This record gives sequence, structure tokens and C-alpha cells, in this order.
Amino acid sequence: RESFEVSAEGFDESLYVPKKPEFELYLDKQDNSIIGAKLLAVYDGGKYNVLEKIGPGQVRDIPEEMRVRSLVEPYFNGFGPGETVFVLSHNEDMLYVLLAGGLHRLSEYMTIYTSEAFRGMKIVSSPSVSVGVSLKSDLLELSIHSEEMDAGELAYLLSRYDRRGFPGYPGGRPGITGGSRRGSAADGTGPEKEPYCRPEIPGNVP
Repeated sequence: RESFEVSAEGFDESLYVPKKPEFELYLDKQDNSIIGAKLLAVYDGGKYNVLEKIGPGQVRDIPEEMRVRSLVEPYFNGFGPGETVFVLSHNEDMLYVLLAGGLHRLSEYMTIYTSEAFRGMKIVSSPSVSVGVSLKSDLLELSIHSEEMDAGELAYLLSRYDRRGFPGYPGGRPGITGGSRRGSAADGTGPEKEPYCRPEIPGNVP
């Protein structure tokens, strides 16, 4: 059309050139180690799973779907049965990245819905602990103090300590537990296109 005069008489361009789709990402937690995600492209004529092959008669913007898929895929490390959902399995570091900032960034490109089980996850900050060492009667005396933990909790952490560090806090990074996440779009403190969380998820997400 830039170089030639084209007549569209009797030709419905919309049947062959799709409009830009919107996108929806649905997240669910199967257990503490597995997260499933379904990415849908939303057109006027319906919603389509971005990971599924294009079907007969479907008019979809495949380049745009692939672009958005490339934004989501790095936060996951596999696919579910039939390769129709993204899966994040047994990788706490990747899960931390997803919860700490990934969802916030993705929400700029799509609407994100989460199940109640997923919303039950939270990031727990590492406690602040001060340690002092002194020499008394030719013995080293260790004193530990924390305003965030009582003596019983400190004793438990010390009993679990080894040279690799404390369980749940690899490399001093916060751990992830059940409960609601803090400071993120999923609990209403981040940017939203519409209500960020919705309990229902279409289809079964592992």
C-alpha cells in the first residue's frame, strides 16, 4: 500500500490481518516447589493459549504472541504436560526473582491473575542478628542478640547452622514461605491494569 494504489473492494482485511491482542497470565501454586502459569492472547474473537499451535481458521498475531512469550519464559524452567503451561519447579532462586520483581515487570505488558494458593506465598526478610565474641577464662564466649527473634528462635537457628549457612536463607537472601507477599502487585501495592488477583483459573494449571 505504500508503493501502490490498492482497492479493497470485496475484500475484508480483518479476516486475514489480526488486531494486536491483549494478554493475560494466570498463575497457580501446586505446592511450595511448583508454580504453573498459563499465558493467553486475547482477541475480539476469543482467547488462545500462546503455547498451543494455531488452529484452523484462527487469525492470530503470532509475532506479537512470540514477543510476549519471550518476556514470560525466562521466569520459568520448564513446561507442564502437553507443553501448554509454563512451570517453575524446585528452584527457589528463580521463584524469588519472580516474586520480588518479575510479576511487577510483567504486569506492564499483561493482566495477571493469581489463585488463592499462589497469593499465599510471601518473601520473608532475613532477621537482623548481632554477634559478639570475647575471651573469658581462656575460653571464647559467644553472645548473640536480635530484636526480631527470641532466645528460643536463636537457639534453633544455631542448632541448624553448618558451614553452608542457615536453611531457608541461602547466601543471606530472604526465604519464601506461605502467607501473603509484601510490596508487590499481587497484593495491591504494585501497578494494576485491573484487579490483579482472581481466584479462578481457566483449565487445570499444574
